[in-house]
Amino acid sequence: MKAILAGRRIVVGLTLFAGLVLWAFSAADNALNYTEVVAAVERLEEVCWPVGEPFETAASARCAEAQAGPQGKWRHHQVVHVRYQSPADRQQHSGVIVPIGGQAAVDATKLSVGDRWKILAHDDKPLDVKGVE
Repeated sequence: MKAILAGRRIVVGLTLFAGLVLWAFSAADNALNYTEVVAAVERLEEVCWPVGEPFETAASARCAEAQAGPQGKWRHHQVVHVRYQSPADRQQHSGVIVPIGGQAAVDATKLSVGDRWKILAHDDKPLDVKGVE
């Protein structure tokens, strides 16, 4: 019995360690490659897709289908269309951010068209943007 508990502790410890490493890598990538910029919210849309299907099948038109279907079988996310000035080329660009989980997803639900929203824009790739984590 002690061996099982010791094995469980090792697995939990390794899982926590792996999660911490992934979080540290993401934070370092953001700090080294992205700049926080203020974007204008141009459009908001809710997209839906069935659980088990890839996100690429998501569409706003599928939300009506989701409402008619069984509860818990669909995923819903807010998609934010933004306009921002890229630090890479100092030009205006439009982008799409799909915040999934974390504070960015919570913030996205409170946005309206015309709002200003802090996002991360890549320092070298003008079209690469994501929500602030």
